[in-house]
Parts: sequence; C-alpha cells; structure tokens
Amino acid sequence: MLILQKTASSSLCQTAFANSKGLNIVHNDYFLFKSLSSQSHDLEQSKIIIDMFGKFKQTLKILDLKIVSFVFGFNSNINKYIYFYEVRSKKYNTPDLRIDGVVADSNFPFVFFPQMFASLMISILNNVPHNLLVEVSEGR
Repeated sequence: MLILQKTASSSLCQTAFANSKGLNIVHNDYFLFKSLSSQSHDLEQSKIIIDMFGKFKQTLKILDLKIVSFVFGFNSNINKYIYFYEVRSKKYNTPDLRIDGVVADSNFPFVFFPQMFASLMISILNNVPHNLLVEVSEGR
C-alpha cells in the first residue's frame, strides 16, 4: 500500500492546481524539476527520472532542439492531471512541436503531486514521440 505525505512543494502544488494554473518544471533552470524529482515516494524512482530526463535533454541536444516548456496542470472537467511540453528547433524557423497528454492514473490530491511526480514523469518520458522530434529537427 502506497502512503503519501506532504512535502516541501505540497502547498505550491495545491495553490497552482486549485487556481487552475500550471507548473512549468523547466522554467528557471529546471528549478521545479529538480525540486519535485527529489520528493518522490520512492527514492529509486527519483534516480530513474533524473537519469531519464537527462537522456531526454541529451536527445534534444543531439537533434538540435530545445525544450521551451514542460507544464503540468489539472483539468477539473475530467478530474485528471494534464501536461504538455513544447520543443523548438535551433536550426529551423518552424512552429514549435507541442505534445499534450492526460496522466492516466492521477486520482490523488494536489498536495501529493510532488510525491507522485517521478512516477508520472517516467510514464510520460516512456512515451516520447521520437519520430516527431526527428521531423522537427529536420525542419518539417
């Protein structure tokens, strides 16, 4: 049985999601990503997500892409956490690629988001559409 607790970022998440605002985890030199990834209910998942996100950023670098934003929010109409991330080509003046999604197993209170962050990110990064990243990197 998973037991969740409040963490240092719980009130931030509570306020942001309750007020229909999102959390951009890559803003300000990845401050929120670093903070949230260290607050997981499972330390092994924290290590995994830090490694996975590093590989994701490395893939973007190899493809000459940069991440513009990576935002989590909450959609009260469907009672699920949602996310989107935007990727931009460094070489071509093409529209940003935006990937939107709904976090499938996300029925937990806002204050526990920090503890669930790593498992949510693992799920998201396991489903990155690499073919679309390549298209953007080629200017398509």
